[in-house]
Amino acid sequence: MSLKRFTATLGLLASLAAADAARPDAARALQAAFRAAPDSETLTLSAEGGSLPKYTVRRTGPQELTVTFDAASGEKIPAAPGLGGAKLVSGVRPAPGGFKILLKTSAFGYVNFPVSGKPQLQIQIFPDAVGASWGQGKKDADKAKPEAAKPEKTKAEQDKAKTDALAERQKREQAKAEKLEAAKRAKEAKAKEAEDARRAAEEAKKAAAEARHAPAPQPAAQAPAQAAAKPAPPADGTGGQPFFSVPYSMRMPVNKTVLGAGGSATLPALAGQTGQPGQPQTPPPAEKAAPAKPAQQAGGKLPPGVTEKPLLQEQGTGAPAARPAEHAPPPSVNISAPAPSAPPAPAATAAPARDLTPEKGQSGVRFRAEHKGPADQRPAEVLSGAPAVAKAPGQTMAQGQPALAQAQPGKPWEVRQTVQKVLAPSGATNATLPQTGGAPGAEAHAAAAADAHAQQADPHASATPAADPHAAGAPNASAPADAQAAPAKPGGKDSHGKDKEPQGPLSTDQLKDALLSAQSDMMGGKWDAAAKALEGLIREPNLKGDLREEALYALADTYMQAYKDSLAANYDKIAGAQQAAMNANQKSQRVPRALINLGLLNLKVNNLPEAKAYFNIIKKKYAQDQNASIVPFSLGEYYRAKGDLKAAADQYQNLIQTYPDSRMAKETAYILAQVLRKLGNFDKAFQIVDYLDKRWPLFYMESPAFLKLAAEVEEKVGKLQLAKDHYWTFYNLNPDNEFADITLVRIGDIYLRQNKPAAAREVYQKALRDFPEREGGLVARMRLAEEGIYDDPTMSEMAPVFGKPVSTKPNETYEYIMTKHPQSPLAPLAHIKLGMWQFHNKAYMEAMNTASSFLEKYPKSNLVGKANELGLQAFLQALPGLVQEGNYARVLQLYDNAPFVKDSHDKIGDEAQMAIAVSAWKRGQGDRALKLAGRFLGKQQVPKYSEMALDLAMNVFVERKEWKRISDLAARANAAWKLSPRQKAQFETARAMALENQGESEKALPTWTRLASDPGTDPATRAHATYVLAKDAARKQDMFRLFALSQEALGQLLATGGDKEKIKDCLLMAITATERSGRFNETLKWGKEFDRIIPDSDPDWAPMRLRLADVYRRGNQLDEWKTLLTDIVKKKPNTVYARMASQALESSALDQRLQNYLTKPIR
Repeated sequence: MSLKRFTATLGLLASLAAADAARPDAARALQAAFRAAPDSETLTLSAEGGSLPKYTVRRTGPQELTVTFDAASGEKIPAAPGLGGAKLVSGVRPAPGGFKILLKTSAFGYVNFPVSGKPQLQIQIFPDAVGASWGQGKKDADKAKPEAAKPEKTKAEQDKAKTDALAERQKREQAKAEKLEAAKRAKEAKAKEAEDARRAAEEAKKAAAEARHAPAPQPAAQAPAQAAAKPAPPADGTGGQPFFSVPYSMRMPVNKTVLGAGGSATLPALAGQTGQPGQPQTPPPAEKAAPAKPAQQAGGKLPPGVTEKPLLQEQGTGAPAARPAEHAPPPSVNISAPAPSAPPAPAATAAPARDLTPEKGQSGVRFRAEHKGPADQRPAEVLSGAPAVAKAPGQTMAQGQPALAQAQPGKPWEVRQTVQKVLAPSGATNATLPQTGGAPGAEAHAAAAADAHAQQADPHASATPAADPHAAGAPNASAPADAQAAPAKPGGKDSHGKDKEPQGPLSTDQLKDALLSAQSDMMGGKWDAAAKALEGLIREPNLKGDLREEALYALADTYMQAYKDSLAANYDKIAGAQQAAMNANQKSQRVPRALINLGLLNLKVNNLPEAKAYFNIIKKKYAQDQNASIVPFSLGEYYRAKGDLKAAADQYQNLIQTYPDSRMAKETAYILAQVLRKLGNFDKAFQIVDYLDKRWPLFYMESPAFLKLAAEVEEKVGKLQLAKDHYWTFYNLNPDNEFADITLVRIGDIYLRQNKPAAAREVYQKALRDFPEREGGLVARMRLAEEGIYDDPTMSEMAPVFGKPVSTKPNETYEYIMTKHPQSPLAPLAHIKLGMWQFHNKAYMEAMNTASSFLEKYPKSNLVGKANELGLQAFLQALPGLVQEGNYARVLQLYDNAPFVKDSHDKIGDEAQMAIAVSAWKRGQGDRALKLAGRFLGKQQVPKYSEMALDLAMNVFVERKEWKRISDLAARANAAWKLSPRQKAQFETARAMALENQGESEKALPTWTRLASDPGTDPATRAHATYVLAKDAARKQDMFRLFALSQEALGQLLATGGDKEKIKDCLLMAITATERSGRFNETLKWGKEFDRIIPDSDPDWAPMRLRLADVYRRGNQLDEWKTLLTDIVKKKPNTVYARMASQALESSALDQRLQNYLTKPIR
């Protein structure tokens, strides 16, 4: 269940003003004003006189507060202010001496205090569910102690008259009931006197025969005769089961029989029970009359500090001692073991000096009220004035008859056989009596419980005969079965046959000493010794009543401590001990303690549902127990340990709301504030801190860390002045504490936020001076370098900081922290800021390296996002420069390997995407380039970048000679996109190239002709178109067109820096056109142009030189011809062109000699 506390503050400010000092006789008045806010409502009273008169503020009704002022102050009551927007206050009306504040609901609380330094009074009223219970406990408080504040006179008189009348009526009813009871008891006593005497004689003879083997019993004082009390039926709807939910393996049914002392006197019926027919449910007389109803409280009203706890006594086991003057002592009776009455009844011998006999003229069951201290839990005693009545013989249990699991109606309680070990009660028996008023269980109850368990465990065991109810040796319920049923060893030997002096059960004083010794072991932490002693102690037959209950609870606590490190392994043992202690007396005040321990035990073993079951019993039945606040606290600690802070906060809030006066409220509020701070719920955390500070103003002296917590929360909600004050107090309490350095930095931060840079600088310098190498000193160093607070930096936020004068040199501070304190929590922040500083100074590669280093060192830091952002932005800024430099390999390396880029591909912009695509194309990765540019080649055109992507795709397709893809892309782009003239020309070029390379040159000619003749066409495209047309003329042997187009194409290609192959081809076409036209001079001109443009390293250089040489030869320019051929032989040796040139030269030389020979005259 999630519980949230919605607290709001209603402030009621009152300022009392006095008249001007120069006019003392003038009347002074209070000024009132009201203000409503979402979480508070404020009523301000301002005084004109400058001093605040004496006042009182008190709650006088469920929905009413009364404010009164000293009559001597002379202040006039203020007029009622307007209450616009009020949610709690319904009105303000005058009253004698002041005024009343009327509320719309009773669920509210309030505090009041004067405002420091001002004549004002502040009353804060806040919604509080606890306030709704105001007045409900007033009636009970009136019975416990007189009302501190006296009510009005008329009301007091009315209350006194009602009280006196009620008391008088109850006295009359009680006197009448006592008379009827006395008469009935006397009649029953007389009728059974003879029968009891006979039975007593028979039982005495029988007991004397067995006295040799039994320890000598202590003589019991003669008890008044008591009539057999008829048992009351179980409570309605209970079926004899316990009143709380426990594991079924540990349960024991409850016998609702309530035994009274006396023939017909019974204790008041429990809730839901009815008495036996014929037995009036009249309350026994008390020593003092009280206004309580007889049917609800026996004995009347008790004085303050008195607790009423009757000891239930059954016949024959706890008869009250009679006065020596009125009764003679009974004859001594010796009972030997294994008779069922061997052990003496402790109730018969306990406190023999106590006078339990009622005064003359009184009879019936009476309560003796005893004052108790804070730790005294002794119950009041049950007093009976009726004479003892012997039990009829017919009421005894026959020898060998199995003990009944439940007392039959109309029969007295029967003493049963006991078991050896103290076992948790089972669900099949019904032998535990309910107790009244939280009193400890009677001895007979424990006896019946143990005997019933023994009968269930051994169905073949025979029950021991019932003892005389008046015999002093009735067996105790807690004694072991073998100690009562087994016969004594002959010769006084033990079970090993050794001589041993017979020892009887421990006396009451010895039991107390043994219990005290065991408790001393517990105090000393000797849990094993304490457990062993207590285990032996609870087997003692004389351990009964409150002493036995205390021992059982001590054993349960011992188990809890002894096995605290192995609770799961010893769960059954611990839980069984708690259950046994709890079932010893289900009306005991210790029951909530056992339930809480069971809940805590189950929490420790992570059995949350079972723990909640026990805790729910506490909430429903024992919500007002002083330890009930442990329930929400324990659940809160459980959830907090599991990491469920939200559920833990709900439990802590529940404790504060439900148990505001608990001793744990203060600690719980402190823990709640810490949990809310961790949850980031600073508004609610501030409310809790404010609540702690106002309710326990000196709490910080107990826990100085509270000041730090309060300051941090106040700083988060903007309460800077409060936060600064708490920080200073925390620091001044101990200037050398472990958080002193951080505290000084926080104070400096607050000064900065309050626009006090000088004070902040002074505090930072002190922190740096006092703690240079501690965390606070490093933060102060960074604050001074940056001259501000930048704990969550962004690149845009840090740009102005880095733009300041370089005298501060923040990068040096960052590098100092990174190198000198790499393990400091501040090192990651310094790392990021250093990268930002490098980015600001355009050192993009260094910034990327810093980001990569951060991601490698601090992969789980909460600043990883900032490191990725820094690296990505540095990459995007460095990318254009890398592409321009032609560093395509570095671009692809960063894109593929840098984590801040690899994980942020979807964050890269269009321009960066195209740059990376171009880099991939330049690196010969055409497919990757097309994939990177693919998003720009879709149906939706992206301005600027789609055209760039088209150019890229065309280049890739042309290089690959994928003409079909060029045609398809061009057709798709023309149909879907709106292209620029340049782009259209490019597409026409690409399409014409595709047609030409697909063998459809004629279809491409019109496109080439249009592009070549259009001056608006891109020069490069136009040059290419002219070149294509020249090639077409050469193919068609149209020398005129060839000469014209080749010259034009050559000029355009040279102007646009076209392809050198195309330029060379144009020169060759021009040479061919002139040569074939017979224009040799022009041919020689273009040959020289070719020789100028084309280097001798070109493969076509030598062939072209041979061709030109032939032109020179045909032109009869033999010298130029020889020069060209000689140049070829020289520059291209060992080539076919050199051999051809050499042969030509040799042939020419031979021809020349032959010619010379033929032309030379003969002598």
